[in-house]
Amino acid sequence: MVIPQRGEPFFVSPAFEEDRAREQIAKGPAGASAHVLKWQEDDSPYEKVAFGLKERGVLTGHIGIEETVEFVFSDGLAKALPRRAW
Repeated sequence: MVIPQRGEPFFVSPAFEEDRAREQIAKGPAGASAHVLKWQEDDSPYEKVAFGLKERGVLTGHIGIEETVEFVFSDGLAKALPRRAW
């Protein structure tokens, strides 16, 4: 889940897990109409996050990541979003 300061939150999910992700997301505050960007095995999920932010006009700024996220994921985002401050 990505929660931008401005604009609607969105989710990024592997395509093969989309149905299950939507089922779980629908139970939360985002509801059944949540925006879900899916990625295929040959796509980059980090590029999907970058695309979702760009869709919302978020081109620069700071990104906060929950502290238990493993480095490999924050590093992938840093590479896909080089103009952001971490």
